[in-house]
Amino acid sequence: MGALILPIAIIASVTQWGKTAEVQRALRRQVGHLCQLFVWLMRTLGVLDYEISGYKRHDIQGPLLILANHPSLIDVIFLLAMYPESQCVVKRALWVNPFTHLMMRSADYISNADPELLLTRCVESLQRANTLILFPEGTRTAPGRPLDFKAGAATIAVRADCDILPVLIDVSPTTLTKSDPWYSVPSEQVIMRLAVKPTMRVDPELLEDLGPRMASRRFNQYLEAWFGDALMAEYRA
Repeated sequence: MGALILPIAIIASVTQWGKTAEVQRALRRQVGHLCQLFVWLMRTLGVLDYEISGYKRHDIQGPLLILANHPSLIDVIFLLAMYPESQCVVKRALWVNPFTHLMMRSADYISNADPELLLTRCVESLQRANTLILFPEGTRTAPGRPLDFKAGAATIAVRADCDILPVLIDVSPTTLTKSDPWYSVPSEQVIMRLAVKPTMRVDPELLEDLGPRMASRRFNQYLEAWFGDALMAEYRA
């Protein structure tokens, strides 16, 4: 990824040309294509396999907030491969890493270093009719524990008032979780399963009857319960 994109990212970072939405979208698209290559390579080598249901790439139009649970480190690889022009939130460690910083900035990904700025940039991105990938948990799910959604995704959904595309992700056997070192390889082939569900929106009555803060809190509770029930129905039946 560095060899193919970093030279373009360096040029983009020091020129006005690189700050245009078209160039930033093109760089994100290239990152997405490399994620597609990674997924293909892992399947070809037999490291993992995957099943995707409900996926209709060409029907995706912004503004759209893609929300997914986060059981594994490579969830975002699959989501970027599926929706290659999407923006996503990048943890601070990648944002300050000298090998990835220019690429993240030139592709106009969003750093999570400043929570308030993060909310503002995410809402602005959706208002510009972009597609944005978010994990409401904020970090990977601990195996065997219930979902714990943070308020950020719900707050962004309430402020942006856009369509939300839920994606349910299951990994069997569990791998690259919060508690697993990256070199811990399961004894059997990993199966990634992703189920893309119909879009939803924030209930307008929430926005009318409650203030923005209470509406965000109530919608966050709804999302957490919805994802928990949907995961049980999809993968644990």
